[in-house]
Amino acid sequence: MSGMVPAGGSVRPVLILVAAVCAFLASWPHRPGVPTCLRVRVAIPGPPNAEATLEVVHAGVSTHLALLDDGTGADVAAGDGIRSAEWAPPGPAVLVPVGLWLRPADGSPAVRVHSAIHPLLRGPNDIAWEVIDGPSPEVRERAHPGPRRAAAAAEGRRTALNMGFVLVALGVVLRCVRRPVGDGGSPGADEAVARRIPVRVSDALFWFAIAVLWTWPAALGGPALLIGRQFDTPSTIWVMHAAHRLLRSLIDPYAEWPLQADHHGLDSFLMLPIAALLHALHVARVHAGLQILGVALSGWAAQGFARATGVRRPWETFAGLTYACSGAMASALLEGQVYHALNPWLPLFGWAFWRTTSADARPRDALAAAVAFALCLATSGYVGVSAMIVGAGLVAGAARGGVRVPRRPAVLAVAACGALALAYALTAFADAPLRRDLSLSSMRLASAHLVSLAGPTPETDRAGQSMAAAISPVVLAWLVAAFALGRAGPRARTLLWTGAAGLLIALGPAWALDARGASVPSPLRLLVGTPFDVILRFPLRSMGVWNLCAGIVAFGAAQRLAGRGRGTAAVVGALAVAHAFLIVGLPFRQAAQPFHVPSAYREAGGPVLDLHPDPQGLRDEMWLMARVCACQVGHGQPIADNAASTEPGGLPRMRLGRWLRDELAAGRADAAARALGAMGFAAVAFHGDFFPPEERSVIENALGRFGTRRTVSADAGERLVLQAVPPPPEAPGAAARRAAYDAAVGGRPGAGVDRDSVTARDLDMAGGIRGPVALAGWLAFGVIAVAWVRITRRAAAGAGTGATDATP
Repeated sequence: MSGMVPAGGSVRPVLILVAAVCAFLASWPHRPGVPTCLRVRVAIPGPPNAEATLEVVHAGVSTHLALLDDGTGADVAAGDGIRSAEWAPPGPAVLVPVGLWLRPADGSPAVRVHSAIHPLLRGPNDIAWEVIDGPSPEVRERAHPGPRRAAAAAEGRRTALNMGFVLVALGVVLRCVRRPVGDGGSPGADEAVARRIPVRVSDALFWFAIAVLWTWPAALGGPALLIGRQFDTPSTIWVMHAAHRLLRSLIDPYAEWPLQADHHGLDSFLMLPIAALLHALHVARVHAGLQILGVALSGWAAQGFARATGVRRPWETFAGLTYACSGAMASALLEGQVYHALNPWLPLFGWAFWRTTSADARPRDALAAAVAFALCLATSGYVGVSAMIVGAGLVAGAARGGVRVPRRPAVLAVAACGALALAYALTAFADAPLRRDLSLSSMRLASAHLVSLAGPTPETDRAGQSMAAAISPVVLAWLVAAFALGRAGPRARTLLWTGAAGLLIALGPAWALDARGASVPSPLRLLVGTPFDVILRFPLRSMGVWNLCAGIVAFGAAQRLAGRGRGTAAVVGALAVAHAFLIVGLPFRQAAQPFHVPSAYREAGGPVLDLHPDPQGLRDEMWLMARVCACQVGHGQPIADNAASTEPGGLPRMRLGRWLRDELAAGRADAAARALGAMGFAAVAFHGDFFPPEERSVIENALGRFGTRRTVSADAGERLVLQAVPPPPEAPGAAARRAAYDAAVGGRPGAGVDRDSVTARDLDMAGGIRGPVALAGWLAFGVIAVAWVRITRRAAAGAGTGATDATP
């Protein structure tokens, strides 16, 4: 891919123009200067004059807002009970406690019926609740502001829009091949331009531009702004900040104090040397920059793999877009798991293994495959599993396709990759606690389903941890055309079946219409309960195999079926970009989190125990843990938390918090202070904003009986009380600290949420409309695809086209 060749002609500028327009529209509502605010809408049953109040706590000050009829639509006439309120923080805000108060109809005092913790992202923040009437009112959260029927209808409309794009893409693509025109000509024939530039420069500029636009506002990330929507964003930044010490030892005394955190099961080891190398820069800026770099490198590598299989310009670019701007990549960026976005290693491994299973394979191809496989494993075990799928598929295809592969390179590659996989498994997955939180319900929540394959809906980023697979309809349309006309040869079919294997794993242990509905067991259900079910911990990660392999096969066929017309390539490319920006939804779905650390932490002088209430739900639990670890990035003292843990409920901070609250409530403050000193803690950080008012005052007064220095700050969106712990006569050693910890919390259950009880039905309250809409859309796609197959086959028979391999 060197030398002087046409640099994209009129196709790539069209792609960048479409991408720039989409990025501008996405960033406009969240542009600098737009105030951060909290918009809450509540659907409340009962008479419209019933009293409802919203409580928001910020920097120790409680604000009560009357929830009034929002005055839109036919609220009063319909009696749907929708109330609304809006609140703008007077200063910096990160996590905001919000409570809903209702006054019974009999005039009794108002009661709190719901408490929640919400991150305040830059720009408007919309929350919608529904109160389920009954003896004990129940509050359920949704993404759409309205009653359940309206929320379900909104979700259904979004799913229908996504499916409509699928049908449009199928019609456009298949219209291009109704009259097949044969081979696409010589490389670059569809992109002749007057001015030529080096192809490497062209590729670098193009992928950098696409990455900046698709990951926006990652280019603005820095010390005060974390780029990512979900709670794993500050957690990942914490791990990157700890890289310099984790490279020395994976046993970390700065986490899970007074114990030590064991990071042998860390999700990504490749992040450690990268973050340590860039330690001079602020870790938040590194995290944001790696999002841009990851997307750009991933697209470039997938484009290179496609070119190695025989796909030429501009179709190789579309294959790169399918992989780099996919739904799986968007999920990684929205969750803040930047190491999954920095993944050019999977296409590089496929590229090297493609060479290794070719007739002209050499030992250096096997060595390149082994190096790429090692980088896949170091990136994440999930990426390693994806690489295994690609390698196994290519080996099986070579064996069945009659390709005379030199034995030495193939054996060398298989042996090297097998040894690396075994070493990784013994190092990272020998830790049995990694599997303790695996359950069928958690696997289902992390799996793809029929709705997510169509694209995200408004509920996805609230209830689904931003997980939406979003298969490219442009790819599906070209695959239909390729197989209808017999344009997929043996090696193309190998790639397609390899991608299908990745899709099968991504669907998880159950096949379902959506995350909420009924399902049927998949063959992978047999792995549940075995040591191999660890690959189902996050099945959606295997979608990268489908996006990579199916994109190469589809656009390899497009190259031959669409001929030399630049107009066809520009239309198909614009559809691919529109899918990435409008259906996958970046940067529209991306968010920026403010990053502020309370100044009171500066007076800690040693290990800190952060005191929170028991979490109200899984999201509260994860956000509180992520916030504690993000604050450590600022104060640098050991903490009792661990953002790399998969079970926050069992961490010392959760157990000690429950124990300390009980001790203070029982009037045993002196004994609690001595016990904390014996554990080596230097201070207790009391996050009073998250407690009910009556409990807040009791705990704060009890901490005052420690008789030590107290520091109070309210400069980072919350009022933090840092109470020093009386030091023991002599500093305790590691054994003494553990003994004191066991004496305090021994036998106490964990304080976290039971993950087995957190089902998809609890999290997804949009209603059962999306699943049937998605099913109807996919059935319509199938009917139209079958009709076009018959039409194109008749046209192909008249044109006399023959079967050739879409990837020579």
